[in-house]
Amino acid sequence: MVLDRKALKYYRMLRIPVGLSKISKYLYACSYMIIISPYLYRYFLSGMRNYREVYVLIIHSFFIAFLPLFIKMLVDYMKIRQCINMSLFLLVPGIPIEIAGIFLGIEGLAYVVVPIIGVIAIRSFTYSRSKSMMIIFYTLIAELIFTLVFDITLIHFISRFILLSISIAVSLIFTESLAYREGFDIYRVTSSWIKTLLLNDEEEFSAIMNEIGFDTETLTHVMMFEFNSRYVALVVPEIHYGPFRNIGSASLPQILDNILEPHNIAVVALHGACSHERNLVSFNESLRYGYSVADMLITKKRFREDMLNEPFRVYTDFFEAFVIQTNTASYIFISTPTRGNDDIPYEIQKKAVELGKLYGFEDVVIIDAHNVEGMSITDPKVYEGVLLASLSKSSRQCEDLYVGFGEACVKGIVRGLCNNKVKVITIKCNNKLYGLIYLYGNNAERGVREELRKIALKYGYSDVEVITADDHSCSGIDFDAPYHTIELNSSLIRAVEVALKNSLSNFEKGRVYIARLHIQTKIVGPKIFRLLEVAKILSRKVLKYLVFSYLLIYIMVLILVFI
Repeated sequence: MVLDRKALKYYRMLRIPVGLSKISKYLYACSYMIIISPYLYRYFLSGMRNYREVYVLIIHSFFIAFLPLFIKMLVDYMKIRQCINMSLFLLVPGIPIEIAGIFLGIEGLAYVVVPIIGVIAIRSFTYSRSKSMMIIFYTLIAELIFTLVFDITLIHFISRFILLSISIAVSLIFTESLAYREGFDIYRVTSSWIKTLLLNDEEEFSAIMNEIGFDTETLTHVMMFEFNSRYVALVVPEIHYGPFRNIGSASLPQILDNILEPHNIAVVALHGACSHERNLVSFNESLRYGYSVADMLITKKRFREDMLNEPFRVYTDFFEAFVIQTNTASYIFISTPTRGNDDIPYEIQKKAVELGKLYGFEDVVIIDAHNVEGMSITDPKVYEGVLLASLSKSSRQCEDLYVGFGEACVKGIVRGLCNNKVKVITIKCNNKLYGLIYLYGNNAERGVREELRKIALKYGYSDVEVITADDHSCSGIDFDAPYHTIELNSSLIRAVEVALKNSLSNFEKGRVYIARLHIQTKIVGPKIFRLLEVAKILSRKVLKYLVFSYLLIYIMVLILVFI
């Protein structure tokens, strides 16, 4: 799924705290020096006789040093480096106020702004109202000590009280206003998402997906080739491989690989027509589903032998389709080479099945080749042309069917590749070679498909298609983008060449089997898109809240300075 501009902007803003994390301890030390520098200057200017400045330095040193440790106490799973990073963001906005406080003769105002970010941050990290209130307690103690030691006039006390009251009030009101939206417990969601990112612990986030999801009977389409006591299975679940890392069904292609490889069954897990609404609710649900599919593949339950026809390609305005047909089934691999695409809607699969019956097919399977990145084409009418062109065309039956399968490891780093394995299936039909090049990634940059197809054609293939799994297992790793598409480089090209050679070198006479597997599963459903929309709205509100809150505090300080 390609995020829209607003969602991507908010996502990329997370690069700021992540990027500063490695140097946060130095920045925090610099912030400390900026805060205490005016007091050091005044102390030395007085000939080191002004002990008031010494007391200020001691109190500041204590509270600045204690803040990361205090955050660690509240959010025990955070590393000290992360706690320092959060402390930096809590304290830095208070530096201008501290400097303004020097002119007012009110020391220690830097801590007044700590609740503005602190309350909502701790609530988001811990899902605990009481822990978020502890940040206010920290601020109150700091300001109380400065008041008791230094506020010698009523105006100083009132000024500090006004600023502190504003900060606490706006932080509490805003934080509570976000608690529940569209039926979601927002801080439970944020806490579980943060734990997934920091701890790689998907349990709590999966529990939320489980609650919003529903049980359904999911259809899984399989075309399996048998050759020389080996099997290669094209598996097309009506399940999406998302949302990210090992959450939900993001790692389902690897799960199927790991289960079936010991049984001499090579799996090519293809991306059907669907999006994140058809994610499985948890990793455990993916395991359960994977074992259910594997059991049917190993025992050959519900499989029937069929006859393969020559693969062919059709073209329409937006799309190309590489079609593999049997007497009873049509597997349609849809590409959008000119403008790219992302996640063909599930309605297209249902429409294809309806049209297929008119042309005598018992099963029609839409495979999203996911091989050129672009914005999703969601209008079902746009797909009618490619569906009709694919289903209305027929080809000769394969008089002699030969099948080859090859793998290769990518030796080097290829951005966007979630697994360094490349797979190639080769079909020899009526003395012509056809192939599928399979990559573990989420879409590909422009030029990847074209270059890899050219390489295959040089090896004598009549036609070949490049497909990615829409693999989300390496999504959500960094904040430059939710995921990276597969790039073209020499390491990938060499691996594909090796896989093509391996596939061509182990040709054997083959047979083809078809199956439609009905498996009870639990998917998250359309509420996942509501959650994404809520996240965008709340991100915008948080940014506005921060701007408003800091401006309000700064304006109040300026008023106090000039009255």
